Amino acid sequence: MDAYIVAGRRTAIGKATRGGFRFTRPDDLGADVIKQLLADVPALDPAQVDDLIVGNAMPEAEQGLNMARMIALMSLPVSVPGMTINRYCASGLEAIAIAAGKIQSGQADVIIAGGAESMSLIPIGGWKVVPNYKVAMSHPDWYYNMGLTAEQVAKEYNVSREDQDAFAYQSHQKAVAAIEGGRFKDEIVPVTVEEVVLDEKMKRRKSSFVVDTDEGPRKDTSLEKLAKLKPVFADKGAVTAGNSSPTSDGAAMVIVMSERTMNSLGLKPIARLMSYHVTGVEPRIMGIGPVEAVPKALSKAGLQLADIELVELNEAFASQSLAVIRKLDLNTETLNVNGGAIALGHPLGVSGCKLSVQLINEMRRRKQRYGMVTMCVGGGQGAAGVFEVFQDGEEARPMKKATTEKIELKTSIQTPAKPEPAKSEIATAKPETPDGKTGAIDEVLEMQFTAAQVQAKSLKEKPENDVLLKLYALYKQATDGDVHGEKPGMFDIVAKAKYEAWSSQKGKGKPAAMKDYIKLVSNLWPPAKK
Repeated sequence: MDAYIVAGRRTAIGKATRGGFRFTRPDDLGADVIKQLLADVPALDPAQVDDLIVGNAMPEAEQGLNMARMIALMSLPVSVPGMTINRYCASGLEAIAIAAGKIQSGQADVIIAGGAESMSLIPIGGWKVVPNYKVAMSHPDWYYNMGLTAEQVAKEYNVSREDQDAFAYQSHQKAVAAIEGGRFKDEIVPVTVEEVVLDEKMKRRKSSFVVDTDEGPRKDTSLEKLAKLKPVFADKGAVTAGNSSPTSDGAAMVIVMSERTMNSLGLKPIARLMSYHVTGVEPRIMGIGPVEAVPKALSKAGLQLADIELVELNEAFASQSLAVIRKLDLNTETLNVNGGAIALGHPLGVSGCKLSVQLINEMRRRKQRYGMVTMCVGGGQGAAGVFEVFQDGEEARPMKKATTEKIELKTSIQTPAKPEPAKSEIATAKPETPDGKTGAIDEVLEMQFTAAQVQAKSLKEKPENDVLLKLYALYKQATDGDVHGEKPGMFDIVAKAKYEAWSSQKGKGKPAAMKDYIKLVSNLWPPAKK
């Protein structure tokens, strides 16, 4: 039994911590999108929905308590269950794939699938990150910061700073043109936001406004401005805030339906997911994931790369985007035609569905048939989904059969062999502390400290943003053996740094949670013996 997408919507994408959704809960955003979807498809009785599947990359706090079930209760009959799933950046696309698979296997007839994420309320990594310390000691690259993986890709795939900035500039230019041309208008659900703020006299007053436009694209950016930005993850690196995707807030959903239910309701399809593939790659070069996923997704769909008319490649970073484009020999004229995540934003659990909605709508405008959404995924993964798009009034047609033929690419998709630790500049960095001593706690901490050193330079004039400065100071303490009276483990230091910083920001942090974190870390990983 085939599964078809009959409708898709999304919110505008807001700037995390600074945009219109900075105080808006993600379950509210998800519910708003679903309510509009149901209004778009009046023939569908909400009680016919068999399940709600919501992707989310950081399912805790405001995104916890099985957020999908909460969204279902807020927007659907009580009989509709909900399931929250997590595949980091591919979560929204994964949700669509799970929905299609359940329908194709006869387990359901109607599923709403997508993603919701607030990176304003829940930071990357969440509030309580507790990696496996023993694993980190033997495999530090498994815990690389995403920015460090972008630096590693730039280095191993020879992507220059100039090329990264040029790619970022084009992303903004295309996104601005798309917004001004009204190309996103029909897919965005306007959201009314109500806030309580303090006026000049410190009196409470209500503020209400509508968010209906993506907030990220910068019309005034230029290559000159991008070139002036300093690297933020490595002292001599090439990855900057300008050529990386910004943290964002938003939600996106689609209705996936069996052919028999679609026909019984008199509906027509707008698209279907022909194939989906996820693969693993070395975590240190996470960004190259699509290079491995795309050929396998195409093979499952029975297509060649030449058959694909539009591609949405999630722009986590310009370095990895360019590496993927070059390795797969993608046509840049049909890639991210309305801009990408560097300009429009990357709400982690949402992007897979949001890109699918954008792809489908743009291909329907262009009257095209085959398109693809692909992305790198945290932890060293790559995902790709191939879509068949239908025009207004077009009937469903039999699925094209998968091919067993090898998908031919002009370039090899072999990823570089993992370098020996001693040869990796990032892995072997031994940063100096302010007093000139060389730290040697462990590899991961040293990488984090190197990034902190770089970022701290831009924070000196902003004492309220002192998390990294605190980490810098605590690293010095650690190398002198002052914390706990002994040399501590990495997570003791990071936890204490976070707590010190957040507890100094009254009303802005979560010191109680950080106390629990420190206690947990100390119990699991006591300070190393001298």
